Amino acid sequence: MKAAIAALVTWAFAITLLAGGGGGDADGRFTSGHVMIGLALVCTCLIGLVASILRQIQNTYTPREHALWPGTAAVLGAVGIVWGLVLIAVHSRPSQLSAAFVLIGLGLICWSILSKVLLLALVWRRTATLANRVPLIPVGTALLCLFLAAFLFESGESAVLVAARVLIGLGAICFSLYSIVSILESGTSGARNGASGAAGTEAPSRDTRARE
Repeated sequence: MKAAIAALVTWAFAITLLAGGGGGDADGRFTSGHVMIGLALVCTCLIGLVASILRQIQNTYTPREHALWPGTAAVLGAVGIVWGLVLIAVHSRPSQLSAAFVLIGLGLICWSILSKVLLLALVWRRTATLANRVPLIPVGTALLCLFLAAFLFESGESAVLVAARVLIGLGAICFSLYSIVSILESGTSGARNGASGAAGTEAPSRDTRARE
């Protein structure tokens, strides 16, 4: 519920800024509005993450949600990245380019959140052979953030140096999400191995009792 409220407030604030409200000059509203759009995308992805965890705890996770929440996170991340690329293609002022790169970085954060949502969907009451590959998603997004930051630092434009520093921070967030996803994947794989080992020891004991 709190995640949904945060997402709605962020979307409302972002739309207000892009519509010309909120005060300040046009460049400031452009930059802050697009950054708020990226944050709204991240908050919306977190709704899917919270919903997945909550429904699995309550044992109400449905087959439809196996595709709903990961698909939503994937689409939202793609929206942020494509939106940022469109801004780069259309605008040329450094302040506008700075907002575009930050928006791309926030789209990559959405894809990092996707890794956790996807892993929860893959391991729910079934065995997924590719589950141990899911933690590679936040690694890739973190590296992309760092590559973009290095590119902006090399450009030498003072207006985009802020975006470069922000991208470094977003890359650190992606690495943090990698650690969380890795712990989750290790826990689920350990549980599966323990269950298979218990089943393997139980079967011989039944055979022994049958022979006796």
